[in-house]
Amino acid sequence: MHNLFRCRRRLDIRSTSVIRHDVYLRARDVVIESGVAPYLNRRLHSHRGEKCGFDVESLLIGAVLTAQLAMDLEITNVTKVLASL
Repeated sequence: MHNLFRCRRRLDIRSTSVIRHDVYLRARDVVIESGVAPYLNRRLHSHRGEKCGFDVESLLIGAVLTAQLAMDLEITNVTKVLASL
C-alpha cells in the first residue's frame, strides 16, 4: 500500500548543449583515474533498500561535465548534460 504514496518526479532531460567527444573522453579519464567509481559503486549498491539503477561512473562523468560547463550541480543539470552526449 505504501507504493501508492511514493512520489516520483520526472527529470527534465532536454539537452541544452552539445558535448564534444574529446571533452567527454577527458571527463571519463578523470573519473577512471580518480579511482573512486568502484568504491562509490559498492557503497551505492550495498544498502538493503531499493536498488539504485544508476551507474556511478556515468553519474560522475555527468557531474564533471556539468561542472566544466559552469552549471549548478543539480541532478536535473547532470541529466541534461548526460542527455547531450
